[in-house]
Amino acid sequence: MTRPRRKRRSSAGRAALLWLLPAVFLVLAACGEEPPPPPPAKAKAKATKAAPAAPAEPVVALPELPPQPASDFVYVREGRPDPFRPFVSEKRIQQEAEAEAEVLTGMQIFEPGQLTLVAILFANNEPMAMVQDSVGKGYVIRPGTPIGRSGVVAEIVPNQVVVKERYTTPVGEERERMVEMVLRKEGEQP
Repeated sequence: MTRPRRKRRSSAGRAALLWLLPAVFLVLAACGEEPPPPPPAKAKAKATKAAPAAPAEPVVALPELPPQPASDFVYVREGRPDPFRPFVSEKRIQQEAEAEAEVLTGMQIFEPGQLTLVAILFANNEPMAMVQDSVGKGYVIRPGTPIGRSGVVAEIVPNQVVVKERYTTPVGEERERMVEMVLRKEGEQP
């Protein structure tokens, strides 16, 4: 006679059983206790009326603290920014939007960091420089040539081109910075 085969439970069934058993035990354990009876509010009220008043404890006076010295701190607002004022004004946002809408032409398309200085020429005491973009296209620049959104070629010397860029700080101050494009020797890495 052959025995009937037992069905094996899947691992998902075992996991469900492992979670289900503790949950059932917790529910049964919580159901076994009776809730505590509510405190008798009326009985207490009658008991306090009938009981004689207990003598009050004497009030203990706390020792007095020494007087605090006056503070020497004085806030000086002069020369400090208002902490509740936004960093960026609406006027500045409008100026930036107008600058972005401006159509850039010629060398204004490129920022100085996008160009590589290839050669410097001095013809008839007039300096010129040749720069190359990332594609390899060459351009001739002279002092006064606009480069980028706010840069102008300030000077050309035998080994570098100096570009003067104007910018506005987040506070609204106009500043200038000098960007140098150095002429590298053939085979020299930047």
